Formats: sequence, C-alpha cells, structure tokens
Amino acid sequence: ELNTYTQWKNQYVNVPYFFSGITLCRGYRQSNVRIELGFKYGRASYPYSVFFKNYTDKYGVFMFNTNVEQKFYPKLELTFSHCCGFIRCQRNSYKAKCSLRVPSLNCTRFPYIVERKCELGEIELSYEGNCKLLNSTKKLYKKYTINKWNVNISYFIFNNFTNITETTRNIQTVLTEIENNTCIKFFKKNKTIDKNEIHFLKSNKCESEIIGMKSENKSQYIYLTDECSYSMRKIRSL
Repeated sequence: ELNTYTQWKNQYVNVPYFFSGITLCRGYRQSNVRIELGFKYGRASYPYSVFFKNYTDKYGVFMFNTNVEQKFYPKLELTFSHCCGFIRCQRNSYKAKCSLRVPSLNCTRFPYIVERKCELGEIELSYEGNCKLLNSTKKLYKKYTINKWNVNISYFIFNNFTNITETTRNIQTVLTEIENNTCIKFFKKNKTIDKNEIHFLKSNKCESEIIGMKSENKSQYIYLTDECSYSMRKIRSL
C-alpha cells in the first residue's frame, strides 16, 4: 500500500519503484546475485543504508517492487554483490561488488501515480566500480540465410515460468497452428541441444531473436514475461 504524505512547501513522498533485469558474468547468466537498493553516507563506502534486498534466480533474472522516500532519489544506488570471475565461491558467494546509480538509469516515470519503472535489460557484472548496462538491441550477429534451418525444428521450454502448465499449453497451441499452415514441424525436447532449436525462457521482457541471424546456426531464444506467456497472440507475434 502506498504511504504518501505531503507538507506545504516541502513534499515528502514514498515513491513506488519497479526494477527488473538480467545479470551476466562474462556473457553468461549469473544466478544468486545479491541486489541491494540503498545509498551511501558521504564519500565513504560505509555506513550504507539498505532499503531493499533481492536475489537473482537460477537464470540470472530479478524483478522487485519497493517504495523509497523521494528525498533519497539523488543518492540511490543498486549494488550487485556476486562471485563472477572467482573459481571458488562456496565459502563466499559475494566476493565482488559493482553498482549502478539510479538517477543515471533510463527509468520510465509516470507522473500521475509518482512511479519509476526501471527495466534494465542485461547487466554485465564487474569486480568493482560501476556495472555495465548492455543494450541488447545493439548486439550484432553474423547473418546466415534461413535455409540453414530445416523444416524440423525442436523446441525447449524452461520451467522457470510461474504457471508452466498454462505457458506450455499456449506455446504448443501456437506451434500447432504454424504446423497446420506451413511445412514446418516442431518437436518438443526435454533438454537443450543448441542447434535448430527454439528456447522459450522467462525474462523481464518480451522479445525474440530472429531465426537465421545467429552465428554458427545456434539455437534461438524467445523471451517471455509471465504476462506474455498467457497471451497466445503475443507468442504468435514473436
């Protein structure tokens, strides 16, 4: 519940934030990353006040909502504690830290409900200093013609969706429609094979890689949020 109060001349408002993204370690998804939303006092690293703490799932995805008083916005930071680049992490999974300043992020603001939505996409973890935001739309893949794929295409559905039964049913319904109107045949697999295959993976965004645009004819990904996975129209469009 949003707790908002206003004083004349000075406004103090608890602003609802939404954060989402995917953490990467050297290009691969990094799980169990600890994410803290807070701010530092002065220039020193500590003391550090934490408003909210969250962790990435086994696919490196994180999504969370929290409220922060408006006056702290200029100092807000997202800190990512991780073990990227270390061989042994059993004793300490959070040997390294990097951060992102919230005011520098391209968050969407909704002035009528005083909300900031920060969909960060992919975040490359670093040992110290600032984490690196990656722009997935600028990634370049070596082009291959679509005839490198044959008409028999396997697919695999990751089980990280909230309602995996409904998601699977919707995906299979869409694929059956395609089969009935084309010469393409789809075959469901219980594990990934990384060739002539489509992977359906839960993410913080709805988008797909283009078949025939990935180097070395590797498998393609279709990324779905839970909301998208419930819409056959959206799945069909991807």
